[in-house]
Amino acid sequence: MTEDEARAAADSLLETMDKKGHRMAFVEAKASTRYPGEWNVIYDLFSPQGTLIDGPIVVIVDENSAEARLMEGP
Repeated sequence: MTEDEARAAADSLLETMDKKGHRMAFVEAKASTRYPGEWNVIYDLFSPQGTLIDGPIVVIVDENSAEARLMEGP
């Protein structure tokens, strides 16, 4: 999987979400060093007023299936 493929899978997931006016801006996509076979695609999250919200959105993409899911907190 390439960075562009991982980003495309993550973008597809985010397009299905109701963001309620919030905007997400792509930051980077990189292969996970902790979990082989997964990519981490990172986005900054902005409020409807354009304010950067603390903490990024991370989408995890499975390298084999291209299935994307949101990273869940602890």
